Amino acid sequence: MHPALDISNLQRLPANQRAAAIAVSSDNPTVGQLQAVKSHMETAAASRKKLYLPVFYSHLAREHIPTPKDWESHSTAILDCLSRATLSLQCLFKLLDAAESDLLFAVWPCIWPWIYFLHVHAEHIPATIRIPETILYTSAVIISAHTRPTVEVSSTLGFRNFLGKAWAVVFASDSPPSPSTNKPFDFDRFFVSLARFLGNLRFDNPTHFAELLSGVGGTLDHLANLSGRYLRNVIEHPPPQGIPPIHLPSMMAFVLSSPSGVANAPRNKMQEQLLDILPRYGFILALILALDAYFRWEVRSDSHSFPGAVLLKRLFMSPHGSGCLFLAIEIGLLRVLGQIALRHSPAIDVVLQYFLDTILPGGLANYDVVHAFDTVRAELGKLSSSRKFRALSIYPKWEFCMQLGEMRCRLLRQMEDKEEFRACDDLMCGKIQLKSNLRRCSGCHAAYYCARECQVSDWEHGNHNKWCYASQKLSLAESVSDPINLGYHERRFLRILVHQTYQEHIQFICVEQVKLLASVLSDSGSSSKSPVVLFDFTANPPYVSVLPIAHWYSVLPDELHSQLGYLSQRARQSRGRMQLHIIKLMSLEDRTKGEVRFWVVPLRSDSGFVWDELQGVATERREDRNAIEGDMEGKIRKVLSRRGENVVEIH
Repeated sequence: MHPALDISNLQRLPANQRAAAIAVSSDNPTVGQLQAVKSHMETAAASRKKLYLPVFYSHLAREHIPTPKDWESHSTAILDCLSRATLSLQCLFKLLDAAESDLLFAVWPCIWPWIYFLHVHAEHIPATIRIPETILYTSAVIISAHTRPTVEVSSTLGFRNFLGKAWAVVFASDSPPSPSTNKPFDFDRFFVSLARFLGNLRFDNPTHFAELLSGVGGTLDHLANLSGRYLRNVIEHPPPQGIPPIHLPSMMAFVLSSPSGVANAPRNKMQEQLLDILPRYGFILALILALDAYFRWEVRSDSHSFPGAVLLKRLFMSPHGSGCLFLAIEIGLLRVLGQIALRHSPAIDVVLQYFLDTILPGGLANYDVVHAFDTVRAELGKLSSSRKFRALSIYPKWEFCMQLGEMRCRLLRQMEDKEEFRACDDLMCGKIQLKSNLRRCSGCHAAYYCARECQVSDWEHGNHNKWCYASQKLSLAESVSDPINLGYHERRFLRILVHQTYQEHIQFICVEQVKLLASVLSDSGSSSKSPVVLFDFTANPPYVSVLPIAHWYSVLPDELHSQLGYLSQRARQSRGRMQLHIIKLMSLEDRTKGEVRFWVVPLRSDSGFVWDELQGVATERREDRNAIEGDMEGKIRKVLSRRGENVVEIH
């Protein structure tokens, strides 16, 4: 027994208090007698308070815990015993505050069975004798975290369930009490204690993880919500100067199941599911803010930065990860990745490459992401220009992404200055003029006409009567029947992006179109081999190719085939003034439905001159199999040089 628990310590109390304390240490004192001793303890000098430890310790013997049969009876004797235990436990919580670890370890085997009993039967204990939840859970977690050896404490049956419940109770709101408020418990010490357990306990065993999950509320959504709140509190609680921070590293060790941030650490199925769910509860943004804060606080330890990059990569790979990309960039994602690169390149390069090869190139085809990049590019320029950063092995890929971002930002400014043109959707007309001069179909809001006569013509001869209210999921045009989740600015930005990419690669596109047209040996196969240009904006740089339309029937979902057929039919009827382009974008929404999205964007021109000439070149090539490749390219170059003021717009 620890010396502080020896009953003989009561002899050192003042005479007027000694007798009462010794009397209360007997088996069955009244609750009133115990309350009187508690009052003596609270008014005693600080040096004498711990002399009362044996009194309250004596009423927490394991044999006093009610059996299930006793508990069902709810007799007066059982309630009195429970009252003495809860009162004694609250007094011990106060007396053990800041106690030495060896004393805490000596007391723990006695108080834990009672703590667990109160935890399990909380809803059945009368409110008049129940310990307030915040006091019970925070005090117990603080004591257990400072007990040595902690491993023996945390391996106690039911402890992970209790820890989960404590986490849920204290973080029940987004803003637990701060140090400046009159809080009923020490949140800062609880936060540190919780962090110690999350960072040091193992949860890769499904039973252990399920035990914690049951404590926090029973579902992964409960745990993900609490994890997000945990990180938001990390930002509000800077580590004291000179003390190694544990809050952020512990959370990352918990969700990665690896204190060192090893990407392939063993995780059970539920842990993997948690990583997929976390982004839905703001975890990515909170993690970025927390990492950024640690860099800002100049935390010397690197225990947070390497696993931080590993965790960010895993979260962005989840189905809901990329949905917050533009917000992540606004609040400092690229700044954080840059700081991590400075500390850990080249060891961390394989993780950073995921962002520089996949996430950023794909995201920079999105209006909101480009707008976010534009707000931070000046700051990123300072980072990129530093001599130390330019010497990193990852720098070439970083610089390539920065240049791509700069180019897309220029498009953003062009979009603000450029007037919007549109072609009349009556293919017999097709005149291109300012969009503001056109009238919009009041039925679908997707078709535009320069006059009522054109609208009537397209209704009667262009099959618009059939497609007016049909699905427009493939089209960038606004649609009443099937509203697209792209806003006006997003659609306009994509059209300008496609237009610029088309102009940059027009020679290559025309060459590939001629090759495809030349491969058509008979008119019967021409419709299935009609060329469609693909702009793949998930690649860096964008990948451009020309494929027959039949290819897309195997790529796109079945429900989109009829709309694709309608668009291809219109292209054939346009006399070369409408061509189909397909853009491939990284999905920034729910990626459970797919990691990429496709849109069909018709290219409209006010003349069929170029198309007619390309068909002529294709005919020559088909007839002369021995034609030199350079001759064909030269002919196409001449065709493009003679197109004059041919106007091209992307719809």
